Amino acid sequence: MTAHEINNLEQLKIKTKLNGKLMQFTNASEMIFSLADLIAYLSNLLPLCPGVVIATGSPDGTGGSCNPPIFLKAGDSVKVTVSQLGTLQNYVGRD
Repeated sequence: MTAHEINNLEQLKIKTKLNGKLMQFTNASEMIFSLADLIAYLSNLLPLCPGVVIATGSPDGTGGSCNPPIFLKAGDSVKVTVSQLGTLQNYVGRD
């Protein structure tokens, strides 16, 4: 996806599901550093080629902040969706 295909970076919605259960839902405008600033900073350090994933950290809703805490285990499915971009799904493997 190219920059002109996204209407407004700050309006992107970020959703994380663990085994189908919604764990996180936020808007990019709530991040500590704006996506535009992160992209500009990183692009000065290294080339950002198609397919590069920028890990920005995590919004509220991580398992450690739950009561009781929730930790990933082998076989779990973690699905992260960013509006206008798509979904990345990973499975937790075994040792």
